[in-house]
Amino acid sequence: MAHLIFRLKRFRLNGLYVVRRLHMQVRFFLDGQSREVPKGTKVSAAIFLTERALHSRDSEVSSQPRGMFCGIGCCYECLVNIDGVPKQRSCLVEVAPGMEIERDLK
Repeated sequence: MAHLIFRLKRFRLNGLYVVRRLHMQVRFFLDGQSREVPKGTKVSAAIFLTERALHSRDSEVSSQPRGMFCGIGCCYECLVNIDGVPKQRSCLVEVAPGMEIERDLK
C-alpha cells in the first residue's frame, strides 16, 4: 500500500484545465501516531515539524532532554529508534513511507 500523498492544484491555462503537483507528502509513524511531512525531509526535521520540539530522547545518565544539535551527524545527540533499529542519527536519515520512529523518552 502506497503511503505517498500527492497535493494537486487545478488551474486554467489557455482555456485548458491543467493539474500541477504542488508537493508530495510522506506518511510515517512517530511514537505510534501517523504523521505527514514533505518528501525529502530528514527525521530530525520531521520531529520538529510535527511536534514543534527538537527533543528526541532523554539522556541515559542524567535524564536531561537531548535533541538535534549539529545537524550533520557528528554529535550523536539526535538518536532515535527507526524501524526497530536503535540509536540511529535522525539528522542523517530521510523519512521513508511507512517508517516507524520511536523517541527514547523517559
